[in-house]
Amino acid sequence: MVLRTLSSNRPALAVVGPLLALGAFLPLIKTGEVKVISSGYPIDAVLAALAHPVFLPIILTAILLVVGSISVNTVFNQFELHSSPTYMPGFLYALCGLVLTFMQWSIPALLANIVLLLGMHSIMSVYRQARAHDPYFRAAFWFGLSALIFPPYLALLPGLWLAVLFNRTFQWREHMAVIIGFSIPFLYWFCFAFWTGQLSHLVLFVKILSFNPEQFIRSLDWWDTSFLTLTAIIFILGGFRFLVGAGKGSNKSRTEKMVLLIVSAALIVSVFVGYQFSGFWNLLPLSLPFAFLAGHWFTNYRFSLLAPFFFYALLVFAGLLIYKGYF
Repeated sequence: MVLRTLSSNRPALAVVGPLLALGAFLPLIKTGEVKVISSGYPIDAVLAALAHPVFLPIILTAILLVVGSISVNTVFNQFELHSSPTYMPGFLYALCGLVLTFMQWSIPALLANIVLLLGMHSIMSVYRQARAHDPYFRAAFWFGLSALIFPPYLALLPGLWLAVLFNRTFQWREHMAVIIGFSIPFLYWFCFAFWTGQLSHLVLFVKILSFNPEQFIRSLDWWDTSFLTLTAIIFILGGFRFLVGAGKGSNKSRTEKMVLLIVSAALIVSVFVGYQFSGFWNLLPLSLPFAFLAGHWFTNYRFSLLAPFFFYALLVFAGLLIYKGYF
């Protein structure tokens, strides 16, 4: 019943994800303090001013999840990623982002996801345009800004190049537009740091080349491990179904689906890039591809015997972890 309702195309369902984020985070204002992660990224210096009083990071996180949920639905429905409008992706983004935030509170990742969605909107609107310099420049600018906010998203640059190559025949001007657009946010940041005498803060990562996944796994309890295992299985099954269906539909739909898969692969790589250079496993970048791929799978639950089972299991584990996050 819940799955059938959430997978329908009723416009009122667009508010389910935002209401979930607000309803889960606002009680934290009275339940106690939260631990905001500082990974040493440049934007952490700005966010440090918002750490006190305690309700500021809570309100900011709730707003970012609400905006992210709405943006995910907008991108998914505008670019024919499903045959009819659906608001399941926005709900899953809010749900997954909510649980992962309770596990590892990272405001830069949530902010970067919203900026990244602006870039995805630009790059997925390029189909069959005679000249694509402007949309590719805008897409690269938003991708670069998201990487400045959350440096592991530097992995998005090769993903953006692959998406451009997949979309169109090679044109060196378009690739130059991608490089310039991606670099401009970093140029602005350099000029600001030079003008204010903060060149020592230009380092994006504070740790170099490390790989120790066992430490992260040992820090998780049974509920966290079970939830991450469940979401990994859903991610794989949903990604497989999306990949199989990527060859169907109109040429425009196939192109947009392949661009989404390329960006999703880059986001997966960014998780490993972030750990290699910062020493911290931040899984929030995976909330975007999870929302798109699992949202597509759950919306088409009638064609899969496994989808309803995994959906309700996800709701149960997410609910338990959210409840645990209050104590």
